[in-house]
Amino acid sequence: LPAASGAAGAAGAADPGEQPAVPEPRPGGAMEDLLHWAVQNSDPERLQEIIQQYKDSGLSLKDVYGKETLDALFFDEYGMVRDLIRQISDFRNASRTDDELEAALARLEEFAEQIDNAGNLHRMGGLAPLLDLGLGDGAAGQSAAARRPAEVRAQALLTLGVAVQNNPPVQEDLLGLDGLRRLAARLPACAGGAAAEVAAPEDAQVCSKLLYVLSGLVKNNGTIQATASEAGVFGWLLRVGAAHPSLAVAKKSMGLLDTVLAQSPELPFLAGMSAAGGGGGGPR
Repeated sequence: LPAASGAAGAAGAADPGEQPAVPEPRPGGAMEDLLHWAVQNSDPERLQEIIQQYKDSGLSLKDVYGKETLDALFFDEYGMVRDLIRQISDFRNASRTDDELEAALARLEEFAEQIDNAGNLHRMGGLAPLLDLGLGDGAAGQSAAARRPAEVRAQALLTLGVAVQNNPPVQEDLLGLDGLRRLAARLPACAGGAAAEVAAPEDAQVCSKLLYVLSGLVKNNGTIQATASEAGVFGWLLRVGAAHPSLAVAKKSMGLLDTVLAQSPELPFLAGMSAAGGGGGGPR
């Protein structure tokens, strides 16, 4: 037994010059990993000494490190996101300023850049208000003139587009909100040169971000592409979008067409275009 315990002690002894290994990341996140590492590699007796010194001096961690440092260390990211979503969901409230909404949207966009974070948006109630705000869907009876300005709606669509890019679960969430049909239904308002024929023409920056969302939703998915074709999305891109006076809209239209035709060359919209002689200007 003494020999065994001695061997175990020798095996467990660390080289004084060797740094403790940092553990692999675990599901709890970076802060939990840091705490786990600190606990495993700390000296309990020394910690007791430090705690006693704080008690004797009447000091707290807040006194020593300051409120801002502690807030940064123990930042509740999801609490912040829930607050942002509450602000954005309140977009129909006239007392909520455009600047407040735009700032909240920009911060939510940063959060959605991480794929896992974007995947949590729908269950946190964030996707639906982004779609409603971006498309200008206000309360019942609200006129188009009462919509939020183009800058705010464009930012909402940009945030939505960031969330759906290369993220199949979020794409499914958006489809579940009837997002593809609703986005396609807004395309005729992006008539560009034929704006005089549209009752409520859409601003070019909103149209550009609308195409950004559609691009993220349909790319790399043949099933969604077939549904988009039936909704007239690609017919509009070919007839109207590619010739749009806004360079941003035209480039996004041609880029999306190029991608989709490479991925799904048998989509039926081309046959429909040939049969119609290439006429028309909106979704078929």
